[in-house]
Formats: sequence, C-alpha cells, structure tokens
Amino acid sequence: MARNTPSTPTADQMVDTAGACAYLRDTWQAQYSEHTLARKRADGSGPPYYRLPNRQVRYGKPDLDTWAQSLLKAARSTTQERGKGVALPDMAPAREAAEAAKEGAK
Repeated sequence: MARNTPSTPTADQMVDTAGACAYLRDTWQAQYSEHTLARKRADGSGPPYYRLPNRQVRYGKPDLDTWAQSLLKAARSTTQERGKGVALPDMAPAREAAEAAKEGAK
C-alpha cells in the first residue's frame, strides 16, 4: 500500500529500510538508523513508504529525495525566522566529519 505518494517509483528506484538509510547517508549526509525510520513510519513523520503483500517495507528513492528536501526547506525557514543557524537532526555529525576529512586531505 502506498502512502502519501502521487506516483509509484519503478522497481529499480525502490530500496528496503537498510537501503533507504544508506541512500539518505550517501546522498544527503543524513544519518538515520533502521530503527529511526521504523519509528518515523509509525508516527507518520517519515518518508512515504510501500508495504508489499509479504509485509516488507520499501521506499522509493524519489520519495526519499523529496522528504530530505522538505527537511532542509523547513530548517531554512526556521533559520530565517530565528536569525541564527539550526542544525538538522542527525545530519550535523556527518557533515562535520566530511568537512574534517576534506581539511585533513589538504
């Protein structure tokens, strides 16, 4: 069953929960565990997902991109309202580590 999704992604665009975590980490530098995505599924705050007839969960990569962009957009609007920086949940450590790695490579 699809949730909150206007069009169904193709099979090659679908990933399981572990794949969704890896995709968010590699594409958006967002550190989410499988447990966190399961909790967000339960409370409705996570990305749209599909439950297959065998009860397995799949996420569409376009849906993950849209969800991650919405988090960034919300953080930017909050930053503008407050007039100071806001760290996105679970994303700041990865970003700092990547910046430190770049600094170390120079």
